Amino acid sequence: MEITSEIADVTTTRLFLQDLLKKKWNFPAIRGQAEAKVNILGHPRSPDIEVKFISSPFSFGRFVLKEASGQFRITSGRFYGLFSFKDPDLTGETEVKIDSSGLSAFLALKNGDWSKALAGLELRFPLRGRFEGPFRLTIDSRGQYKINGEFLSPKMILLGQLITQASGQIYYADKTFNLKGFTGELARGKIAGEASFDLSREIYSVDFSGRSLQLDQLVSGFKGQLALNLKGAGILGQDKVGGNFEIKDLAISLYKKPLLKGLADILIRRQGLEARLIPSDQKEDNFEIQIFFFLLSASIFNSGKGPGQSSNHHSLERNFWQFKLSF
Repeated sequence: MEITSEIADVTTTRLFLQDLLKKKWNFPAIRGQAEAKVNILGHPRSPDIEVKFISSPFSFGRFVLKEASGQFRITSGRFYGLFSFKDPDLTGETEVKIDSSGLSAFLALKNGDWSKALAGLELRFPLRGRFEGPFRLTIDSRGQYKINGEFLSPKMILLGQLITQASGQIYYADKTFNLKGFTGELARGKIAGEASFDLSREIYSVDFSGRSLQLDQLVSGFKGQLALNLKGAGILGQDKVGGNFEIKDLAISLYKKPLLKGLADILIRRQGLEARLIPSDQKEDNFEIQIFFFLLSASIFNSGKGPGQSSNHHSLERNFWQFKLSF
């Protein structure tokens, strides 16, 4: 039997077919309006269903898209589909397989928006910008999901900082977010690193390095080229990340230094971070630089204490920075 029709409500149609065929399909809800061709084949007690459709709007699980098209087949409770989708914030193609053990999907994404993708996965992470890449998504029968993939991002904003030409691998499972092989450009310099965050247990690990970072791009009133290496693991808000830093041609108001070296430590919290840069030679350079970053605020407050005291305010959406130089 073949049915060709315009479907005003995909959710209602799915429930109708489940009642008609005495079947309950264990896969995420498909919602929207569609023009579809439906084939029902085989024995009435265990039929095969083939569907070709064009839908606008379209949603699958937590993802809501402007339009999608494709085809899928349901055989003996197993779902197999090929979809292409277009949206201002997410475009690509996907292959989806669903059975009693769960869902497995391969996605080739283009022009993706980090905020929309993370919201669709119910992940809260301070990341914005565009990306593309191949990803694998699995959801087991309990609703627990895993993600792994590679990304390229020409421009992204992480913790309020603009990073360009970024790339890396993402892994997410058991409420743990992992970033591997990350590289990018920040403040006209190069950065690289790996990180892991398990927000359910409040633990993390970080291995980060940067070189030739221009301080005036990071901190108003500071000049110089920053290089640093940071590494550490522990409990959020309790254990610090530590390492070394080096600043060439440092200039802060009237204070100038051709080369400044020392120790750095950072305390990472859910709400932001606290960092300190402490010169190695405290007899000659008896001061430290403190940096405070907070999420969900509307300004940066930059204060300096010492020769040529200064205080500057700059607007920045959803973030608050405070810098202190104490002699």
